[in-house]
Amino acid sequence: MIVDEITTRHALLHHGQEDHAAQSPGGGEPANSDDTDKRVVIVDSLPLVRAGQRAFIEQIPGFKVVAEASDGVAAIMAVKSHAADLAILELVESGFSMCVTIQRLVTAVPGLYVIVSYDNPAVNGVASLIKAGVGGFVSKAAELQELTIAVQAVSGGAVYLPGPVSKNVFDLHRQQDDGSAPYGLTKREMEILGFLSTGLSNKEIANIANVSVRTVETHRLSIRRKTQSSTLSDLVRVARIVQSSSPDAWNTATIPEITDEQD
Repeated sequence: MIVDEITTRHALLHHGQEDHAAQSPGGGEPANSDDTDKRVVIVDSLPLVRAGQRAFIEQIPGFKVVAEASDGVAAIMAVKSHAADLAILELVESGFSMCVTIQRLVTAVPGLYVIVSYDNPAVNGVASLIKAGVGGFVSKAAELQELTIAVQAVSGGAVYLPGPVSKNVFDLHRQQDDGSAPYGLTKREMEILGFLSTGLSNKEIANIANVSVRTVETHRLSIRRKTQSSTLSDLVRVARIVQSSSPDAWNTATIPEITDEQD
């Protein structure tokens, strides 16, 4: 009797461990998933955040998490291998590097919908992200109800913009309607951005603009902060957007061609 009870407990424990392993983060589909469910890939650098989003997503009828990824490269592999319908992607610091990742995601899986999850309500580069293929935005602190609305809306082909994000879009269009530069750049920052995008050094820009090197460095940091740019490639992309939206706002040399690998 005692032996049977111990054996039974061991069997139940072992069975429970196997079930847990089969549904571990990134470890495939839930056992009760339906073939008609929309397939979701969660992308975030923090395992705890991924686990929380997975728990929420799997409470939404008609959706199942098929994979998790910690970065853009893994995300591209995951959406391709699982033929995902939706990717929930963490907003990273470099907005324009992220635009490249999003473009590659939607190219890898035509018809893929993308939602960006963010920490800071002051999301920058919203218009560029939407142009790249983002269908919606949701805060990492969102409740299940808001996440459900966002997931269902975007998966249905709609655009979901929560309050803080829609305000950003409105403010950007209002700035452009007023004739001012995108991203809140000053006239001097526009000038410095143009020089930076052509590959000039801080010292060379200082000589041309007749300012100190320290002043150029200060403007450069301000431009990076306002545009969420971390590499030269990002700055060149920003310069192209600024030039196309405000062609009369500056007079600089031709902006060079770039590749995704350029730093």
